Amino acid sequence: MTRRSTVTSRRTALTSRRTVVLTALLGAALLMISTTMTWIAATGLGETSSVAEVEVPGSQAADTVAAMGLVGLAGAVAVTIAGRAGRWIIAALLLIASLMSLYASLGVLIDPAGAAESAVGEVTG
Repeated sequence: MTRRSTVTSRRTALTSRRTVVLTALLGAALLMISTTMTWIAATGLGETSSVAEVEVPGSQAADTVAAMGLVGLAGAVAVTIAGRAGRWIIAALLLIASLMSLYASLGVLIDPAGAAESAVGEVTG
């Protein structure tokens, strides 16, 4: 086997329909699972509050992440029936969805108080 054929077969394996679908499904599932976990634990709410701590899940802190997880699931399903040109379009859309998820997640990391504000407001009144 020549070096060129090894590189070509490796590239084909990475861009095969099965690999793309499984990777998109895995990424989307990880996004969806991550939004069910606690992203922020707000403490020090004051003496007038009925609770000492409020746990804010990812779905409340950055609802965009859950939405982009659904986009990823839809993209994975669409790849199964798309042709070559369609797969490139879907890949571009999945890239945009992943960048939007990253942007929303970074927003929570940069300003956790702002992200937890509405959840804390619901609990404290």
